[in-house]
Amino acid sequence: MTIYNKLAERCLLITESAIYKLDANSFKPLKKPTAITEVGAIRIMSTDVQLVVISIPSAKNDLVIGLVAPVVNQTGAPGDLVGELLGVLANRYHMLTGQELIVEVESGATTRCILGGKTRALQLPASPAHAAAPPFTHAHNVITYHPASARA
Repeated sequence: MTIYNKLAERCLLITESAIYKLDANSFKPLKKPTAITEVGAIRIMSTDVQLVVISIPSAKNDLVIGLVAPVVNQTGAPGDLVGELLGVLANRYHMLTGQELIVEVESGATTRCILGGKTRALQLPASPAHAAAPPFTHAHNVITYHPASARA
């Protein structure tokens, strides 16, 4: 999601010291990278939904990421990318700052994020959406994430 509540397909690149958002087609960096030391916390859902919010307090604009595994594992289910992302970021954050990265695991179907300096609620739908539904929809200050696994 962009600060204008628009869906944008992006790639995420994590280097030794920064997080880059890349254009999904050209793989060119968008704007400037975010230093890993600027990450305030990571929020994840306790369900199998691959939703991550990387809090960047200095930018007043969190990274809201719906991870999509490019391949399936041996069981036929999509791979779990949240653990990989969390492990890499926590490791690099600790190496750079000497501190542990704050990880918040949301037990319900809602979390929060800041987009464009405004706090917004981020929730999972109560029931599966139809296949043509976009991954993110919004109404006022509430953003709903429709993961691919929940779409019929």
